Amino acid sequence: MPYLATRFGIIDEMGVVAGAAERGSAAETFRRLYWDTAASWSDPVLRMLREVTGIGQVVFGTDFPYLRRDLAVGSRRHIAESAELSDAERTAILGETATRLLPRLAALRVG
Repeated sequence: MPYLATRFGIIDEMGVVAGAAERGSAAETFRRLYWDTAASWSDPVLRMLREVTGIGQVVFGTDFPYLRRDLAVGSRRHIAESAELSDAERTAILGETATRLLPRLAALRVG
């Protein structure tokens, strides 16, 4: 979806979708949604998420058990080691944002 943000912006500018004034632009909507890293954890994806939605709207996800365990573990490792992210962004993605949204998860957080 963030990849399509520019296309949605063009549709907003064209005014072809009724109710746009009430719901806000696609860009505003994207910044209110939360996004996960399931099967999308590469640096270019992280960069795009930062630009389109803000890293504060990104949570860690793997789609495990549908994604092989080694790939799920590797996705976490990549996020933990990515030079694309600051320490604060990494902490947010790997649990801080999720525990803010779902406080009961704080007791389960691995870190």
